[in-house]
Formats: sequence, C-alpha cells, structure tokens
Amino acid sequence: MHLLFLSRAKRFSPNNEERDAAILAAVVARLRDAGHEVDVCDEAADWPTEGHDAVVSMARSKAAIGRLCTMAADGASIYNAPAALQSDRIALNALMHRAGVPVPPYAVYDAQTGVLPEVGFPLWLKCEGSSTCSANDVRFIADAAALRGALHGLSCGSRCLLSQHIVGDLIKFYGVEGTDFFAFTRPTADGHGFSKFGLERYNGAAHGYAFSTEALHKATSTAARATGITIYGGDAIVCSGGDFYIIDFNDFPSFSSCRDAAAAAIVQVVTKA
Repeated sequence: MHLLFLSRAKRFSPNNEERDAAILAAVVARLRDAGHEVDVCDEAADWPTEGHDAVVSMARSKAAIGRLCTMAADGASIYNAPAALQSDRIALNALMHRAGVPVPPYAVYDAQTGVLPEVGFPLWLKCEGSSTCSANDVRFIADAAALRGALHGLSCGSRCLLSQHIVGDLIKFYGVEGTDFFAFTRPTADGHGFSKFGLERYNGAAHGYAFSTEALHKATSTAARATGITIYGGDAIVCSGGDFYIIDFNDFPSFSSCRDAAAAAIVQVVTKA
C-alpha cells in the first residue's frame, strides 16, 4: 500500500509534542517494516490529495480537515474519518449520550442568548472547540461566582459545555475500534502521571475502585462508532460502586503508556491485516 500520514501541528499538541511525534514514528516504522510506502507530511503543508491508497491523519486544523472531507467524499479511506473531527465537544457529547454511552449530566451555555441553564456545582466548563489548545479551554468551576467570571467575555466561542464534576477514580483509556486493542491507566496511581495542564488534581488520590474493563471497552467502542473516531483515547471516572462516566473522548492520542501495542493495532486497522 502507498499511504499518506499527516502529522499534527504543534499548537494542537500543547505540552505533548514529543509524545505525539513518537506514536507517529512508531506507526510509520511498522508500516514501512511491513513493506508499505509511507509519505509523511505536516498538516499545514501542501500535501497531495491523490495517489495514496489510504490516509492516516493526526490533523486537527479546519483547513486540513476540510481537505480531508473532500477526499473522503471522493472515496478516499481516511483514519480517523474527517467528518467526525468537524464535530465540536458539544456535538460529540450529544452523540455519545444518544448512543447510550454513560456521560455526566450536562447542559449547554450559549452566549448569544445569555441564559444560564440550571446546573449543579462543582462542574467543568469546556469550550466548544474539538481540541484543547490552552489551559482555559477546560476549566474546573467550583461555584456560581466562578462560573459567572468564566463566562464573562467567553473567549473560546459563543457556546460551551457545562458538565457535572463526578467524584471517583480517573481512568485514561485507549482503543482502536475494529481491533482487540484496549488499554487503560490510572494516571494518579500507577506512575503514568503525565498531565498537560494539571487538571487531574481535582480528582484527588486514586482509591482503586473496581470496575468492569469489558463494560468500559464496550462503552468506548460504542462511542467510537457513534462519533466516527475509531483511533481514540479519553478519560473516564469510576465511582465507588463501579459505575463509570466517560468525561472526554479524543481522536488519535499519543498512546504514550501503550505505544507499541497501539501502533500494531493502528497498522492492523489501516491495512486491514
């Protein structure tokens, strides 16, 4: 196969550039070792839209995703599906909710109306953009005064997701839909404590609450199919009784705690091996 791999612009990898580069290198190395030809281009470059059997993309810019959508409409095989990346956090959360994926209770604030929905505290304010580029894009909100301050002059867009804070253990999960690969870590307990902005501190120390790995994998697979994000990662909160909620679902994470296994699964799904 002749493949095009699009790398992620640095502004979409805050404090994570080396880890994103590492999963790209791992996948490309495996593809080339298997005899496939791979062209690697930056998402901001003038990369070719024809001449490849498939595209593996970490791109997140509107321009790149727009070009990929045009290619997909013409029949190109692209991982992840670019149409999925046109959805913002609010749309993705709604898709998961409708598909029966357990997500925290939530509301949407629209600055154009200025109507503040009834919400409970504490909560998380998440800007509507599909990716986190700065610490202000996702914020912990303790009370009504903090929420009013955060919404004043909202800089990240006209809408935001207000998602209830869930008390429990933080779980980071990783998967590639269409393969058997699924992995998770407890970042505040098992040494995989890398953090982009230190938000994990609001979850506190891990308690080691038991939960069904099979049920979590099933829920994340449902989310992958519902959203179209098949190479995925995200965060879940496990409560004391074993129930869990998916609080974040992302396209093509760095897979830093499970890079080799993830790279093998990505190659499997892309080449349909």
